[in-house]
Amino acid sequence: MLLIGKSGSRFELTIIGYQFPTTVDDEWDLNWLNISIAVESERGKWNATDPSLLTSDVDGLASCLDAVADGESQEREIDFLEPKLALELRDESGSRVTLVWLEVESRPSWAPADGAGARDLWVDLDVSKRDVRRSASELRQQLQRFPPRGVAR
Repeated sequence: MLLIGKSGSRFELTIIGYQFPTTVDDEWDLNWLNISIAVESERGKWNATDPSLLTSDVDGLASCLDAVADGESQEREIDFLEPKLALELRDESGSRVTLVWLEVESRPSWAPADGAGARDLWVDLDVSKRDVRRSASELRQQLQRFPPRGVAR
């Protein structure tokens, strides 16, 4: 998923793989994904890779992006079980503004934090509804390679 703001800010999220590719006995562990992010903002550039999202988080994010692109929500905040990133989507003057909040392991080494919730590091993106929809599609394509896995009972 790649979001590029009109000012040149960028946020890219890529699923690298399952955190535990061979775990078979725990549904949580089966579905944790290693996520890579690449950020370019006014404050700098950085990359991070960490098990940040569950398969259900990625699916939920894609659904939220589609709902926003459809105009079903004027404002929406998307948080995840691991507080490493959050997205805030809002409509300002007919343009879609996306703020990506970065926490804990998603932060660059030059901006460490003791914990999540500071909301003091973000990427401000002004993207079109078309680009929001494209991002949802990209997430679903990535998730096809790493679908939700369940425990056989």
